[in-house]
Amino acid sequence: MATKTKMKQINLVLCILTAVGGLCYNTIAHNLVMKAVASLGFTLIGVMNLAHGIRERKEGQQFAKLMVAGLAIGMAADIVLELHFMLGALIFALGHVLYILAYHRLRRFEIKDLTYGCLLLAALLGCILFLPIFDFGGIVMQGVCVFYAVLLSTMFGKAFANFKKDPKTLTKMLAIGSALFVFSDTMLLFSFFADVPAIVGSLCVNSYYPGQALIAASLQWMDESL
Repeated sequence: MATKTKMKQINLVLCILTAVGGLCYNTIAHNLVMKAVASLGFTLIGVMNLAHGIRERKEGQQFAKLMVAGLAIGMAADIVLELHFMLGALIFALGHVLYILAYHRLRRFEIKDLTYGCLLLAALLGCILFLPIFDFGGIVMQGVCVFYAVLLSTMFGKAFANFKKDPKTLTKMLAIGSALFVFSDTMLLFSFFADVPAIVGSLCVNSYYPGQALIAASLQWMDESL
């Protein structure tokens, strides 16, 4: 019990530090180094929880390994996104694939799991394809955004479906973290391709790091739903 309490405390502190790191990147040191440090924060949370799970011989290690790989991919995508948007988006897409595979390991994929994702996808495609405020600079970038929206919606839909079927701490944290990821990416879409106030970019950053940190911290309960 003492070890579990200590892990919760460590996770909480690291989540706060990761969120603060993202806030510093957004307000004080808007540079690649600060962004990499903030992204390293949520990756280390995931690695720490995976290592603890392996040491304690918890079930769900394959699920956790996929999640940590997704977190590491997210860190890489954060860095690349600053240098090349399309390549960064494609790397993020790979991270979503890993999250989807991990969520599938919690509960096998069912056709009805797509319901929640389809609702989100309809909203995202409505924005990408029909809102006149967007300027993607060509069909290729617009196609990349459509492809990304499909994966993002599938990831969130599966996370939410898992929570609906098995509402425990692990699935709740994954659902909330995934929802924050969706909100962040939606703000990123508007920030990059539409003429919107600067606060939209701030909302993107300030929801992304807490979302990823929450996803990483959920791994302390890696065996809860297995």
